[in-house]
Amino acid sequence: LGKEGGEPSRQSHQFGLEILGVDNASADAELMSFAYDLCYGLGFNEDEITIELNTLGCSKCRAAFQDALREFCNSRQGELCGSCKRKYRNHPTWVLSCPEASCSALANVAPTTLGYLCVDCKGHFNQLKLTIKDLGLNVVYNPRVVRDNEYYSKSAFRVSVLDRVVASGGRYDRLFQDLGGSEIPAVGIAFSVDELSALLPVMEDVPEELDVSL
Repeated sequence: LGKEGGEPSRQSHQFGLEILGVDNASADAELMSFAYDLCYGLGFNEDEITIELNTLGCSKCRAAFQDALREFCNSRQGELCGSCKRKYRNHPTWVLSCPEASCSALANVAPTTLGYLCVDCKGHFNQLKLTIKDLGLNVVYNPRVVRDNEYYSKSAFRVSVLDRVVASGGRYDRLFQDLGGSEIPAVGIAFSVDELSALLPVMEDVPEELDVSL
């Protein structure tokens, strides 16, 4: 635990799903759909489940976005928290996910990736939005959904139940190649067992069996 005992444990438990070898946006939508079905199957209703989506761009277009975000942060340094003042030059996207009120306010008016996407990333994101619409999923675009790991590209999403994040996911098409392997597109999602189990006691009726189908 943290020094004061108020922070979460450094140990966590999770389970996840990965789809390898598919670069089509339908794979991303499938994982989001599964996440919704799982939470719904646990007994949470539609109003309690939130799916947020962002597009991070790729190695072709992300640099221009990060330069714009870095320039924006540089011009508003006085409004950044101490931690973000130290980090924004090397990791400008961290400011977008900072929980401090001043940084959250800046994140709401900061540049987004939408104006910097290359043709491939723009096409993937548009296809993903169409697939989500066809599935009838209620997904909210949120430019503040970013991943700390730099290997993520294109889609990034998170799932919350009762305003508590229970799952995060995204696409990492270049990870295998960066590790010395073949170029294999991939997308995955990880669920927090700790967060889900912490929510279950507040439910009156926990189903004995889940009907979740891919």
